[in-house]
Amino acid sequence: MNDLIMKTPSEGGRCTDERPTLYQRVKEALALVAQIVITAPLKLPPKVVQGAQYLALLIGLLDSLDRDATQPAGDEVDKEEPDGAP
Repeated sequence: MNDLIMKTPSEGGRCTDERPTLYQRVKEALALVAQIVITAPLKLPPKVVQGAQYLALLIGLLDSLDRDATQPAGDEVDKEEPDGAP
């Protein structure tokens, strides 16, 4: 049972709870709303569907930028072939 109790940093423990930030929660909620609007079986106004498509595109772009920002710089490996390779 002691394993379930989290200590605060002031008590000498590290807070290992990976709670999503407000930015991540808002981004996930907007992604969900965009998916629901795009796949809705109802006939929605075209401007609403188009707005949801742009929102989904923007969220995809933000995800890829976040992923690039969190990757360490040494992860990318140049896959160039040597000069003598065919």
